[in-house]
Amino acid sequence: MNETATQTNPHQQMGNLDYFYLLNELNENLSEGWLNQVYDSTEGFRFKFRKQVEKNFVVQMGIRAHLVNSFSSAPALQTSFTKYLREMMQNTKLQSIEQVEFDRIIQFNFSTNKQGKKIVIEQFSQGNIIVLDEENKILRPMRAKDYSSRSLHHDLKYQPPVSTKIHPNNFTYESLQKDKIKEGSPITSVITHLVNIPPFYAQEAIQRSGLDQKTPSEQLSENQWKTVCENVRSLTSFKLSARIYYKNEESESNPTPIAFSPFELKKFEGLPGITFKEFETFSQALEEYYLPIWKDKIESQNNQSSTNALSKLNFTLNEQIKAKDKFSAQIEEGNLSGKWIMENSYIVQEIISKALELRKSGLKKAEMETELNKFAKSQGQEFSILVNSNRLSVIIDFKKKE
Repeated sequence: MNETATQTNPHQQMGNLDYFYLLNELNENLSEGWLNQVYDSTEGFRFKFRKQVEKNFVVQMGIRAHLVNSFSSAPALQTSFTKYLREMMQNTKLQSIEQVEFDRIIQFNFSTNKQGKKIVIEQFSQGNIIVLDEENKILRPMRAKDYSSRSLHHDLKYQPPVSTKIHPNNFTYESLQKDKIKEGSPITSVITHLVNIPPFYAQEAIQRSGLDQKTPSEQLSENQWKTVCENVRSLTSFKLSARIYYKNEESESNPTPIAFSPFELKKFEGLPGITFKEFETFSQALEEYYLPIWKDKIESQNNQSSTNALSKLNFTLNEQIKAKDKFSAQIEEGNLSGKWIMENSYIVQEIISKALELRKSGLKKAEMETELNKFAKSQGQEFSILVNSNRLSVIIDFKKKE
């Protein structure tokens, strides 16, 4: 699969082997159930299923996808893609869930009369969700993208990424292609270059083979390589024993989770300060591992939302205060104007009569203003008079002194 991208997230992300072990659990809990609703969430997306009881499946794009018991509240407004998922897939029956080509791709297959028949969740790079019809034709991708070997656009046939790597079950000494291995390459690099497993689990196979992962590959004998190949193949056949590994620091009251796994990891055995907790299901382990991470994210978003809300409230309050002051000033000005007119009604009447007289004489606006201001001054008044010529009105401006 050639569409990987460097992830900046410091926490462990689910790999293809994790999804391989999760698959049975998902089918047991969700297959033959109904997809009731789809939500946007702080985690990414939440799919609410019902199979006798409610089951919630969370997808954090490019990071994780598993069942949860706890989840954040859905926002009031949903994205257009979530609305589309609701329109196409709501209240449809889930037939099965499969992993596509042993990759970080989960496919939900639905039995429905609607056009949408499948939801494909790609969990590499930034992640993607693609809705397909029964012929695997793309109805809508969350992210329309073009790659060197495929395109994800409406009406094109969906193609998973091309991979040249070996399925771990098929890894043998004969498939090593030793002539293509660069001299000095550590065993881990050789395995992950040839086999479709992440370094995290390649290191476990090496540990189980009794070797140092940094050992140059050319130093291994044929028997040692055969042992490594056997342990790589065994990675898909362990009994589920989901767990989280923790590092205990003397300065910390709570141990720090450092890894999760669907089975026991030999590489942590005997390491000082390392403990583990076992879980009944893999989803339970994954939820506990990621719970503090997304809770911190929710708290950060809530704090930011509170800050934004407070800023908006302060802005609204300041605008209301400004409006009140302006309105109060207008009322005061109106009161003063009314009082002046009452006390000087005779002068107002004289100005109006003079304005009508000047208009009849055919004077222009500027000439009328000049004559009216001369008249006001002759009456001992300290204000300026303006004339609106479109419709005869006289404005007495106390602010604009002559």
